[in-house]
Amino acid sequence: MHIGVTVFNFEDGGLLPGGGYDFAPGIRAIAADPVYTDLVILLEANQYGRDGETALHGFVNALSEAARVPLVGRLGELDRGDFAPALIWNPNSVVIEKWFGYGVHRIAEQRVNYCEARVRDGKPFGVLLQHWDDQCGGLRFTSAQQISWVAEEKIPVLVAGDFNCTASGAHEPERDFSLTPRSSRYHKGKWVHGDKSPVGPETEALDYLLGWWDSEDDERFGGIGMYDLGEMAALRYGEWDALLPTTN
Repeated sequence: MHIGVTVFNFEDGGLLPGGGYDFAPGIRAIAADPVYTDLVILLEANQYGRDGETALHGFVNALSEAARVPLVGRLGELDRGDFAPALIWNPNSVVIEKWFGYGVHRIAEQRVNYCEARVRDGKPFGVLLQHWDDQCGGLRFTSAQQISWVAEEKIPVLVAGDFNCTASGAHEPERDFSLTPRSSRYHKGKWVHGDKSPVGPETEALDYLLGWWDSEDDERFGGIGMYDLGEMAALRYGEWDALLPTTN
């Protein structure tokens, strides 16, 4: 049995500046192809845990109605603010056995937002939801180190989320840092003391997991044994849309 998975970075979770939510853009995008609603990883579930998780249930119910499939949702944790990711799944396709998210007592830091599940035919897998810091490469590198345990798991684990950085390699998306305000240039750009060369992307965090790109051999070297599915889709199967950036 195969399952369809969606990873969707929904800006502010549809939260409106004056209060309330507009879920419609996210619902339309995800429900456009319901086959990919077996498992939905929703990023920036902004304030979805307030008032009895009203927003979480509102989004899940609206998506369920639009996609015409039964759905269940659980909210994750994020120590930087009230915009944790959420995990949504179709219980007819996916069975959740463990969830280390919102409300779970004393979760080990490296396993926050980790899920152990199986598809209905019994095959197990894991999902680890991530949302790395958007201003500090050092914190992103720490986040990468904290999830190195994933490479040793006996079951396949999908690590999905907003990493706020790219890996090395000319095929990877890269912003034009000359257009980035000086005050925020080094949020995602590499800062080297005393270096006068132009600012480039800060790739160390993902390279730690995946390996750095060797342009001579056209492959990654090093890393801890994890793989980029988007990169594999592009380089092996010609699906270059898999590497399109969600922001510029």
